[in-house]
Amino acid sequence: MNAELNSWICHSEEERERKAEREFCRYPKLIEEMGLYLIRTDNKIVLDIGCGPRGILSCLEARLKIGLDPLIDEYKKYYDLTFLDVTKKGVGEKIPFTNDSFDLVTSVNSLDHCSNPIKVVNEIRRVLKPSGYFGVHFCLDLAKNNPHPSHSLNISKKKFHDMIDSDFETVHEKEVKYGWVKHQGKVGEPALAGLFRLTTKGA
Repeated sequence: MNAELNSWICHSEEERERKAEREFCRYPKLIEEMGLYLIRTDNKIVLDIGCGPRGILSCLEARLKIGLDPLIDEYKKYYDLTFLDVTKKGVGEKIPFTNDSFDLVTSVNSLDHCSNPIKVVNEIRRVLKPSGYFGVHFCLDLAKNNPHPSHSLNISKKKFHDMIDSDFETVHEKEVKYGWVKHQGKVGEPALAGLFRLTTKGA
């Protein structure tokens, strides 16, 4: 968690703004890769897990935008989070909201950074309304492909589907690249993006 925080709390305001802008300008591409254009979002209550200081909800229309992050209090000291209607400190393994609260849950570059992705998926299922959607973008086998103090998990495409297929149908899925840093001669890590609809709570 410290490594993640340090990557955002840069040495100067200019560096922070540059990083935030770099993230912001990628979100339309991530939204397309996740397939979020396939559904209406402007009428939905949306939770972004691991929202960081410049999350995908900054580029997505929604009826209510809620950001969840264990470092949210620190981010507030350095970044403008007014694009979110509500911010909450917490982790995906224990989402601090009641059952059936959200129409859409998003997770960008966070499922592969959490301590227990199976718990996160179970929590997402719990807080989603019947037929709610899960939009996700995460790096495949991150710890193996890009060693870093905040990269401790390896989630393969099969491992991900083992976690979700009993409760979700695949609406859209795409293997893509995530990131802008050149590492081992390549730009971007292998990643999986998709949109999945909850099917085990009825219509």
